[in-house]
Amino acid sequence: MVEFSEQARIDLEKIFDGLLNWRTPNGQYYLDNNEVINYHNDILDVCENLDKLTYHVETKYPDHLQFGNYVYTYKRNMKTTWYIIYNMDMNEIFIEKIMNNYLTVSGLAQ
Repeated sequence: MVEFSEQARIDLEKIFDGLLNWRTPNGQYYLDNNEVINYHNDILDVCENLDKLTYHVETKYPDHLQFGNYVYTYKRNMKTTWYIIYNMDMNEIFIEKIMNNYLTVSGLAQ
């Protein structure tokens, strides 16, 4: 079973809004509405399947450790990696934070 903290729900909402309003320097949108929905749903699908993993990676970056003990790394493309940070009790996953590599400052020095 996978549950989302209030912070993780806010993160998902901000991700959706950010993708929806993401524009080029000349003001054109990078993604159309369907692409935004698909991108967001892909992240959500990854989150909802964490309880099916057979191995859980312990958090190592200080930016992640403040939110949870485990992290799932979802590499979306060559430039963007999403980190789903969570805690676990038996087979129950509690997602605490969702952030990308642009927000993981401590990982840059690695």
